[in-house]
Amino acid sequence: MFSTRTKNAAAWSTIESLFRQLIAFGVGVVLARQLGPETYGTIAVLYLFTGIATVFADAGFGAAIIQRRDIDDTDLSTVFWFNLTIGGAMAMCLCITSGWISKFYEMPILRPLTCLMGFNVFLSTLGSVQASRLQKNLAFKNLALINLIAMSIAGALAIGMAYRGYGVWSLATQSIAATSITVLLLWADSPWRPDFTFSRASLRKLFAFGGYLLASAILAVTYERAYTIFVGKLFGPSQLGFYDRATRIQQMPQSLIAGVVNRIAFPLFSSINDDVAALRDAARTAITSCALTATPVAFGLSATANEIIAVVFGEAWLPTVPIVQILAFVALLYPLQVVNLSLLKAQGHSHLFFRLEVIKKLVGIAFLAAGLLWGIVGLAFAQVISSITFLAINSWYTGKFMEYGFLDQAKDMALPFVMGLLMAVTVGLAGNGAGETPLASLVVKVLAGVTTWSIFLLIVYRKRLPTFASVG
Repeated sequence: MFSTRTKNAAAWSTIESLFRQLIAFGVGVVLARQLGPETYGTIAVLYLFTGIATVFADAGFGAAIIQRRDIDDTDLSTVFWFNLTIGGAMAMCLCITSGWISKFYEMPILRPLTCLMGFNVFLSTLGSVQASRLQKNLAFKNLALINLIAMSIAGALAIGMAYRGYGVWSLATQSIAATSITVLLLWADSPWRPDFTFSRASLRKLFAFGGYLLASAILAVTYERAYTIFVGKLFGPSQLGFYDRATRIQQMPQSLIAGVVNRIAFPLFSSINDDVAALRDAARTAITSCALTATPVAFGLSATANEIIAVVFGEAWLPTVPIVQILAFVALLYPLQVVNLSLLKAQGHSHLFFRLEVIKKLVGIAFLAAGLLWGIVGLAFAQVISSITFLAINSWYTGKFMEYGFLDQAKDMALPFVMGLLMAVTVGLAGNGAGETPLASLVVKVLAGVTTWSIFLLIVYRKRLPTFASVG
């Protein structure tokens, strides 16, 4: 079913995602111990503003370049100049509103910080077309090397600045450095250069698909990062720092798994979008593979959160523990959502994609608003409830178009979920009396979890493991 080229792309995408998470984790640990919750909370208040600006700068054209087969140089040049113009406009808007943002949070440092992060949005547009071309051509080896080099250099620079006492500017410089290096390497790697042409016809053609994704992405970013406004304003930067750290920990496995799925599934599904039977088979394999990968990670993270925080980040971050334990199950559900959404996009249902995002995000915002009544713990529970609701909505349409809906997917996910629950119980029992130190307890729990899950896989899925491995 899957070509050698696709398998190689999956392998390189997995390698990049894995090493990206390892680098981010290593750098994050050093910076977290050095900077503390309040510093992270300070820059986190800008996530919503910079996120929306980035989405506007891309305008959905990156996905349109990947999805459409009739892309020419005129289309690419048009997208490049459009993105560059909008990126510059977004940077100016952020700088103009920086004074208002600073006053709203009563944090003077946000004024120059907002301008700097706005400039980062502009920088990112310089390499967006090149990155989309590499994804379209499944050139994930090139992307992997570029991104990992940029992350490593930027991380080292941030650590050096943190130890010299630059505080939040260390985090801002890390973002600027990573974007700048990525853009330079993309230009060095890609033979394509933009022409001085701009076609309204190209813009209309690509926007017919990308426009819905733009609106969907705005809704998604607003939903995912709206908490930064309310937590930062109502509970202060330290509480926002704790929640941001919990989110980062949750997103490590989520990004690793969903990142591979998103970057491989959409191009792959798009290549077979005229064969419903093949799509259904590919979707079933992807769903089961995600469940077998995400389930032990989610249950394991929840069961070992206290030890991980204490050993890795230090006692100053212990208030993060209950948030991590709850958000771990968002990491379980999110990759499954990505598979369903990739199927809709691959079949060209971008208009439906947008309508679904509107419905889901309105529901999700209502859940989050209610969750805030119970502080950041309530907010975490609200995210889990939202994720379950989103998966049900997404998979209903998958069932409509290719007869693989929520109930069918639930059947494929049921056994891995039960296995994960039994693994978590085993890990909990193994941790009792494992030792007085968090490190000793963590080692025992991890060994128990890995052993238990490996036994489950060998007993239940032994014959099907090669099939799952072949799709990453």
